[in-house]
Amino acid sequence: MNLAERSTELAVLNSLFIECLQGKEQIAWITGPVATGKSALLNEFSERILKRRDGLTLEATCTRFECQFEFDLIRRLFQSDGVPQIYVEQVSVLLDKAPLANIEQLQDGDVVSLEMKCIFDELRAIFIYLAEALPLVICVDDIQYADKISLRFLAYLARHARPGRVFIVLTERTGSGESWDLTDLFRQPNCHHIQLAPLSAIGVATVLARHGISKNRIDDLAPRVHELTGGNPHLVQALAEDIAEASGQLAPGNAYTLSALTILNRCDPPDIATAQALAIVNEPADATVLGQILDRTTEAAKRSLGILDAAALLDGPLFRHESIREAVLSTITTDEYAALHRRAAYTLSIHERPAGVIAAHIIEAGRIRDPWAVSILCDAAEDSLRDGEVHSAIRYLHRAYQDCDDESVRPTILADLVRGMWRIDPAAAVNHIPDLLNALRGGHLGGRQAVILTNLLLWQGQVREAVEILNARTSLLTESHAAVEPLRWAAGFLPGLADHQMPGKAVAQWRLSQNHAPGDTSLRSAMVPHIADQTTQEIQLDESTISSLLVALVHLIGSEQLIRAEQLCQALLADKERYRGSPTWEALLLAVHALIKIRTGDPAGAVADARRAMALLNAKGWGIALGVPLACLLLGYSELGEHQHAAALLRARVPEPAKETPIGALYLHARGRYYLSTGRPHPALHDFGVCEEVSARLRFDVPMLVPWRIDTAWAYLKIGDNAKAKELLTAQMEKLGEEQVWTRGLCTHAMALASPVQQRAPALRRATGMLSGNKLAQAQVLADLSHTLSQLGEARHAGITARQAKSLALNAGAPAARPSLCGPEFAVGADFVILSKDGSVADLTDAELRVAVLAAQGYTNQQISRRFYITVSTVEQHLTKVYRKLKVRRRSDLRLEHRERHGRGR
Repeated sequence: MNLAERSTELAVLNSLFIECLQGKEQIAWITGPVATGKSALLNEFSERILKRRDGLTLEATCTRFECQFEFDLIRRLFQSDGVPQIYVEQVSVLLDKAPLANIEQLQDGDVVSLEMKCIFDELRAIFIYLAEALPLVICVDDIQYADKISLRFLAYLARHARPGRVFIVLTERTGSGESWDLTDLFRQPNCHHIQLAPLSAIGVATVLARHGISKNRIDDLAPRVHELTGGNPHLVQALAEDIAEASGQLAPGNAYTLSALTILNRCDPPDIATAQALAIVNEPADATVLGQILDRTTEAAKRSLGILDAAALLDGPLFRHESIREAVLSTITTDEYAALHRRAAYTLSIHERPAGVIAAHIIEAGRIRDPWAVSILCDAAEDSLRDGEVHSAIRYLHRAYQDCDDESVRPTILADLVRGMWRIDPAAAVNHIPDLLNALRGGHLGGRQAVILTNLLLWQGQVREAVEILNARTSLLTESHAAVEPLRWAAGFLPGLADHQMPGKAVAQWRLSQNHAPGDTSLRSAMVPHIADQTTQEIQLDESTISSLLVALVHLIGSEQLIRAEQLCQALLADKERYRGSPTWEALLLAVHALIKIRTGDPAGAVADARRAMALLNAKGWGIALGVPLACLLLGYSELGEHQHAAALLRARVPEPAKETPIGALYLHARGRYYLSTGRPHPALHDFGVCEEVSARLRFDVPMLVPWRIDTAWAYLKIGDNAKAKELLTAQMEKLGEEQVWTRGLCTHAMALASPVQQRAPALRRATGMLSGNKLAQAQVLADLSHTLSQLGEARHAGITARQAKSLALNAGAPAARPSLCGPEFAVGADFVILSKDGSVADLTDAELRVAVLAAQGYTNQQISRRFYITVSTVEQHLTKVYRKLKVRRRSDLRLEHRERHGRGR
């Protein structure tokens, strides 16, 4: 056997044996922590004696299970190989007639009876007689587990071995506790103490080399292996096997784990129990806490921790590796596991550990119906919600709700549970509305919990029920900022809430708590502008600010502060730590970000954000807010020309209560825009009309969010009612402030097209400047400007402007813009066709189609020739062929229709 770093100890044993050969009886006392190689050293020495045949070796290993049997050690020593059978029989007869001694009552220092002394003398004579032929080597492993009578005899033999050649070699585990009998044995003057130390890094490297690991890898691995094993030879050997199995990679595996279990099982039960308790507590070892969990003294627990540390299972106050802790946990039965967690929870609560730490033990302990446990679970949930650990909070509150037997407290716990569920799955949260309503009516909900319920009702659009609560408990409106914060979003998105049959005092309190100006329920006054003015670093995203942040972002959009809104929203979304564990918050921020992208002319980005938002929550979970991502998708797909995707969204059902909110108006406006983009102005007019009605009822007039007047004007322009369009645009412009440049640009654009062709160009150029920052809106204006210039005969300038429009649109991720009211020559991705008399598409060449489309719109041959840089004669030839194919006589007979074409290019 090759022992690492044990040559010095072997040399000492050999030296003592040589002295024994010379007639000097010796005692070697080998000590060390669990699994540090004591047995291996003893076996190596005894094997050498056996090979050299220098002496007769009597060997035995003691165990904790046999220490109660009298003379058990002596009997097993005489079962060793090489002992003449005659002596085996003599010892057996002698011990069988020995008087029975009550080992449990045999106290330290007690004098053995006269009969027992006679037995000792006869036994000594047999040992001395054996030593006359060959030196007698007595090897006992784990002597701390030997029975007391055998220990008494060994001490007696050590004192009276002369003139025999006797060498007693004993191993004892460090920290096993002092025994009077062992002390009596080891205090003999001829006793030599050999203390085994853990392997050094050099010793570790030696073991690694024996497993075929290359020197270069050993140089890298040895320090880390030493750290993971503490130099414990058993662990070093096991980890070396794992490394060899993993082709030289440091990977603690099965061998390492089994080695840790082996070491643990060699410890005494109190030490094993301490290791199990520490694995359960899973925090730096505290002897006082562990002692109380195990109902032991602090000193006893400290002693066990020292033994575990010396055995290299621990590295100071913690397990040396997580796999060791898991191995220890595997030794605990199901019942013991629950009981240890229960005791750990109670003990840690006494020591005022953080609520989350204690709650984790309560969860693992099974049901604990004690009020202290429920209280701790609720405190831990509150801390977890504040720290963004929403799943943990929900787990704690679920357990608290199950374990609580106080029917007056359970509704409060349920309300807090719903509050946490809303951040992850609002659809699941709203299922508890009936239970909370019943609890409220029974007087079991406090102010904060009533606000949670009110928030849920408003989220689902159940304004009447929410108002009933506010009417019944007007004190809620004067609660602290944190208490009313969940309702703050409602002030921004449900501006008519304060007028729902609420008493005058309640209305005033509501408006005051929401930063309303007295008598003003408009969106802008409902916002929280001071948050928008803070730097991103100053903003804390949590339950106390999320509502105000969302309202502030919408305020920025509505007041045309799009750059600031974009910066703030992007920063919040980029820092995932801010909303970790809260898909609802992320979904709402994404929906608002999509709205920002719509208003900044990035339809592709808006669609991407809105789709991500929709994926985070199901339709029921969105409540009335579903209208926001749906509106952004409708607007984005319409701008991108992906009308098929937009049409599919119309099947989604926006909650009926949403239709009476600004969110409903936002959705209806988006649907109207879709109808406009697909050439259906009359359905668009209907939706815009409903927007007008809702906005009037809510006194919600924010054209940057819902520009219903402007788009109604576009619908009238589509059907040729320019006068009505001008009337709406004039009314809108009169309501605008100087800072509303973007909205004024939209109005100017539409007003230009409502004017005669000769007056359009200057207005369109002004609109282009007003819409800077929105490439898509600018592209649309430039497309109309190009068409206007073409109509005025300025073909060269029209072509340049058309190319600018196309470039801007493509940069915005959308198809090239085309004129708003006509002008297919600028269309990309959308074509016009000429129909035959029977309504079928005429089979024309690309050149014929281009000429026919312009001719059908009233362009002269000269204008067409300038547009396509061909001669007038060529135009006439194309038209002649078109007339012949369609069997018509004049251009006024040409039938033009807009259709999507994916087959052939223009």
